[in-house]
Amino acid sequence: MNSIDFSKYLYESEPGILRWKVERKKGTGKGYDAAMPGDIAGYLLKKFGRWRISIDGVKYYRSRIIWEMYNGMIPYKMQIDHINLNKLDDRIENLRLATNSENNRNTRLKSSNTSGFKGVYWSKEKKKWCARIRIGNNKRMNLGYFLKLEDASNAYNLASKEFHGEFSNV
Repeated sequence: MNSIDFSKYLYESEPGILRWKVERKKGTGKGYDAAMPGDIAGYLLKKFGRWRISIDGVKYYRSRIIWEMYNGMIPYKMQIDHINLNKLDDRIENLRLATNSENNRNTRLKSSNTSGFKGVYWSKEKKKWCARIRIGNNKRMNLGYFLKLEDASNAYNLASKEFHGEFSNV
């Protein structure tokens, strides 16, 4: 991210909500609408469920701006993770730095999941529930085959807490 002093442009009026400090005039060719001081900054990207703000023609996610306002520049290759999974909740206490892998661990159940449990699928070949987890550099670790769905889920949950730590979301 660029080294911009966001505090010259924005202030946090309520936790997680940024407002403009400065007047912004439409028609400058920078791709943003006019705004008055005190107006809520940015616009909601419905496709991604996140707020985005344009400053000097550069688009930023609101969560990244808030993180930088409190903590300084985001280190190279780091991302902002929403602890409670709500990407609209940009309160600083809900934001933390994460690698791409860590951010991917803190996710909801995928829509393609058929077991209803993270890390668990039905093995047609073994006719049992299989639990497996991603660790390290995208390696998969098989945690075993189970007769009971709950046992497979418990195996995944324990492994997730061990390998994913604070980014475990079970």
